[in-house]
Amino acid sequence: MRVVRFGQLLGYRVALGIAGSRTAGARLISALGAEDEDVRVTAGMLLTRAGKHAEPVLLAALQRGENVPAVLEVLAGIGDSAVEEEVERFMHDEDPQIAQAATHAYRIFQFQRERSRNI
Repeated sequence: MRVVRFGQLLGYRVALGIAGSRTAGARLISALGAEDEDVRVTAGMLLTRAGKHAEPVLLAALQRGENVPAVLEVLAGIGDSAVEEEVERFMHDEDPQIAQAATHAYRIFQFQRERSRNI
C-alpha cells in the first residue's frame, strides 16, 4: 500500500511540474498532513523539488490555513525571496507551531541572502 501511495505522490509531482496542475499540487499539500511521517516527508521533498511550479499551490494553502507549518518549511526550502514577506507575516501567529515554522523559514531566507552576497 505504501508503494502505491509513494507512486501517487510522484505522479502528482510530475503533473505539477509539467502541467502546473493545481489538483496535483493540492494532493501534495494534503499529503503534508498525512499520519504517516514518510508520506509527509516525501510530499515536502517533492514540493520543494517542484520549486516555483509549486509556489501558487503553496501560497493558496497558506491562505486556506492548510498544513501551514509544513507549507512554510517547503517555501523556505524552495528559497524564492519573492515569498519572504508572506512567510514573515506568520512569525507572530497565535499558534506556536506556525510562529516557530515561520521564524525558522525566515532564518533560512536570511541565510540564503547572506550566502548569495558572499559568493
